[in-house]
Amino acid sequence: MLKYYPALIHKDPGSVYGVTFPDLPGCVGAADTAEAAIADAAAALQFHIDGMLADKEAIPAPSSLESVRDPEAVAVTLIPARLPTKAARINITVDTGLLADIDARANAEGLNRSAFFAQAAREKLRA
Repeated sequence: MLKYYPALIHKDPGSVYGVTFPDLPGCVGAADTAEAAIADAAAALQFHIDGMLADKEAIPAPSSLESVRDPEAVAVTLIPARLPTKAARINITVDTGLLADIDARANAEGLNRSAFFAQAAREKLRA
């Protein structure tokens, strides 16, 4: 499910564009152009949320666009982030040797097989 988080775009003279998320302190993006800064912020937002999920932290609900105001911001925009929804059971076929390697790696990382496959898929989709 997509959730849209408000983002503040800042630009100081002689600096790059910066993007911050009032709902997620420490999550930032930056680049030479506003468009590139928004793209960087979108990647940072998803990475930040994925990290919070991995750490089992609560994900804050996005504030409304109307409630986010900063007189020093150049603009305010909404940036989407994918949040998990209900898990679905799937059936796949995997080589038994590969499956043994997957299980060993998942166990070493404190994951079950399903979590390992989900994490690997997320990483591949981000690449």
